[in-house]
Amino acid sequence: QPMINTRYTDEEMALLVGRINSELSETEAVYIVDSFGSMREEDFVSRCELVSSILNPNIRIGIHSHNNQNQSFDVISTIMTSDFNHDIFIDTTIAGIGKGAGNPNTIEVLNFYNNVYEQRYNVDSLKDVDARYIQPIHSLYPWGFSFDFYLCAKYRITPSYLKFYKQQQARPEG
Repeated sequence: QPMINTRYTDEEMALLVGRINSELSETEAVYIVDSFGSMREEDFVSRCELVSSILNPNIRIGIHSHNNQNQSFDVISTIMTSDFNHDIFIDTTIAGIGKGAGNPNTIEVLNFYNNVYEQRYNVDSLKDVDARYIQPIHSLYPWGFSFDFYLCAKYRITPSYLKFYKQQQARPEG
């Protein structure tokens, strides 16, 4: 799983996938990871096309996005309706729980599957999990879209820097 996928050139990514094919052929999936939430739909599609064109057919492609630009669901829905000749893993979390702006919301993705592919996922069954377990965590450690996280994505920096900066500002002088 190559972290910070935007830092890999197409050539570097192609080399990595080629080595996975030859040296790690039992790998279950190669992930495209948008560590900073800065990749747009076209970035994901382009990277998926590249990986798909090289990757052994028995290896899946995984997608891990962050919602820093408030477009994670758009990215995921585009990927799910594209044909990359590989099975696709999509990372989602209930209520979008995740560091900073969070991750794609499982309920949104399942609703999309239900509507577009006429599936019958029971989304209502996740409401209790959300209410009992996720919302108490959210009240202690909030996540979700914010302008600050958007700026982190725009400038391709980790939200950890933002957290550190805010902690430094909050320190009393003396």
